[in-house]
Amino acid sequence: MVHRRAATQQTLRLDLTAVPQAVPGIRRRLSAWLTELGVGEQDRVGIMVAAGEACANAAEHAYRGTEPGPMSVTAAVDIDGVLTIAIRDEGTWRPPDRDPGDRGRGLLIMRQLVDSVTLVEDHGTTVTLSFRLRQTPDADLDQPRTAENVDVVVDREGERPVVRARGPVDALCAEQLRIRMLEASHGGAAPMELDLAGVTLFSSAAVRVVLAVARIARDEGWRLAVHAPEGGVTRHVLEISGLAGLVDLR
Repeated sequence: MVHRRAATQQTLRLDLTAVPQAVPGIRRRLSAWLTELGVGEQDRVGIMVAAGEACANAAEHAYRGTEPGPMSVTAAVDIDGVLTIAIRDEGTWRPPDRDPGDRGRGLLIMRQLVDSVTLVEDHGTTVTLSFRLRQTPDADLDQPRTAENVDVVVDREGERPVVRARGPVDALCAEQLRIRMLEASHGGAAPMELDLAGVTLFSSAAVRVVLAVARIARDEGWRLAVHAPEGGVTRHVLEISGLAGLVDLR
């Protein structure tokens, strides 16, 4: 099967100053470009988080101790459906600390979300992210969301971010849950909570996602809180899977 778009998507190029205030705007521009391209929701979120981390690293570290300098972001998709995003600065690469704490884990997050990450130092630093898009551009148009579809969002209103899931979290939707949890916890470095009160099905794939994040949290010195009503199927799945020893069930 061959899918041909009516028009070729132009390469995205952004030239700006490497300051933290620029990162939200980069995410918005990249999100709009990916949406116009027709990238699926799960891929789009993961790509945005990975690119945002690369830009944040450049903004925070490339020109440390000097005046902020230039940063460029380019994004393009080849004929094989491989997306390449390059973030370049003209500063100095700073290797991550051995124990970076809550910061400095950008490379870890990027590698968890895209297919490959390369870093080249040549009169500055270029971080290149590659990701093979998994859906045809218009696939999502044929699958409208309904009340029965899974919905996973990050609520940042409280003291800690809370990932709230609603609906059946099957094997396919477990990937969306993984992306949201990594986004909320900055790759596992910062505490977050998981609210499963609205979940109607919790697959083994979803259990593995929660288990992986819970282990990262343990290694980072915090404990994942999971909200699941007593007597519910989700609570039962978590208990029999042995997760109760790794998370705080509430």
